[in-house]
Amino acid sequence: MLQDQGCHQFSDQRELLGIPNFWNGVSNLPFIAVGAVGLLRVRRDAITTARLTELFLTGFGSSYYHLNPNDDTMFWDRLPMPLCFVAILAVVVEERVDARAGATLLRPLLAICIFSFLL
Repeated sequence: MLQDQGCHQFSDQRELLGIPNFWNGVSNLPFIAVGAVGLLRVRRDAITTARLTELFLTGFGSSYYHLNPNDDTMFWDRLPMPLCFVAILAVVVEERVDARAGATLLRPLLAICIFSFLL
């Protein structure tokens, strides 16, 4: 889907160490670090693993987008975030409705999210 091309223009477009939009991309390193540490240390359940994986992927997707901001790379910037949101929705179902229902809904919710993004 075409975006207003003005959305790819950032207030800080400096290049450092040969990396375009340096601070926009590097600011995603904490997402990668927290996601990686969480995945290495926390082995609670599928929902927690999904949320940490999506946090990790958010860092990479956003960094990739900021290296070359355009409509095509924006897909990778935006995809991990709704995946994290549906994992949070599964947690809400797990805590408020039924623990098994939340865990059961996780995979279909992730699949629907990815399908809707591809559509």
